[in-house]
Amino acid sequence: MLKLSMNNNIVPCFSSHYSMGKSVINLELPEKIKKGGPRSLFSIAQEHQLKEVFLVDTSITGFWEFYENCKKLEILPRFGLKMIACDDIDVKDENSLKNQHEIIIWLKNSEAYKDIIKISTLAAVQGFYYQARIDCKNLKKLWTDNLHLAIPFFDSFIYRNLMTFSSIIPDFGFTKPTLFIEKHDLPFNDSIEKGVREYGVRNDWPIQLVHSILYEKKNDFKSYCVFRTMHNRSLFASPNIDHFGTDDFCWETYKELAQLKD
Repeated sequence: MLKLSMNNNIVPCFSSHYSMGKSVINLELPEKIKKGGPRSLFSIAQEHQLKEVFLVDTSITGFWEFYENCKKLEILPRFGLKMIACDDIDVKDENSLKNQHEIIIWLKNSEAYKDIIKISTLAAVQGFYYQARIDCKNLKKLWTDNLHLAIPFFDSFIYRNLMTFSSIIPDFGFTKPTLFIEKHDLPFNDSIEKGVREYGVRNDWPIQLVHSILYEKKNDFKSYCVFRTMHNRSLFASPNIDHFGTDDFCWETYKELAQLKD
């Protein structure tokens, strides 16, 4: 059974290669990893004896590989689908892109897979405009108690309102989301955290500390940068990726923050 639990600890939120162009971590079993090849989420989990693994991907495609490999290694799977939300999926023009923001839908149990398929299918078919999109109106219609909504620290409606002077007011009245906070070496991190905490207090929404993991070690950042620039069709010397200014989106930094020992 899939079950989501949050606590006061920092939750390591991995992303995999199924989040196209975002992560260099794959979902292979440890014994299938070649020396010098890409690192596997499950190699990290096995080395550090993780009993549960949190995976946040922008595609549902890798869910079953993740679930089956967790089952083989007796690791509890926690899966969240990161999606683009907009005001109205039926409005498809350039102006509608200004109010897009990200949400994460977590699967709380095994029945949730059927629910997330309905949501992701609607987003990919009826809501598609450059990419799959969902809106609060349709999310409310398809929402069940099998799902849990989380608001990511970056690219959320709070982040967009603070950083881009947008005025996004989503209607999440059908549920009670969890707000995520991350600690990164970025100049605006404290400002975003302040905004998230204030919003959480005003709306009585719970807050969870998390850390996004896109590669294993800080030394992997240059390789990761090459990967990102290739996907972005830019140059290593000029990635042209907004706020791409820290090497701490990694497992190594998470261990430091969580004070884990090797």
